[in-house]
Amino acid sequence: MSSDSILRVCVMIFLLAMALVLRPLVGANKKRVRMLVVGTVSGFWLGWILCSQLSEGAESDVSDLCAGLGGLIGWGVAWLFARHIPLKANGSVHC
Repeated sequence: MSSDSILRVCVMIFLLAMALVLRPLVGANKKRVRMLVVGTVSGFWLGWILCSQLSEGAESDVSDLCAGLGGLIGWGVAWLFARHIPLKANGSVHC
């Protein structure tokens, strides 16, 4: 197994663990869930696109690592907006 393969497996395990940890913060509101999914996927895409350009100068492919970091940044930006949406239908707000 090459070092690139090991790095990809570690990134995927880290992202899975982050999803399991952060999911309870989102709550049951479907609008919040959709907003955070869009932010995360947009972050993955943007990180992959930007770092694929950097991979040409590096000796290895770092686009997977940058996509993971971009996903976390996208999730964080989406969270800034999603936290103002009520956590549940009863109108309570989680900040």
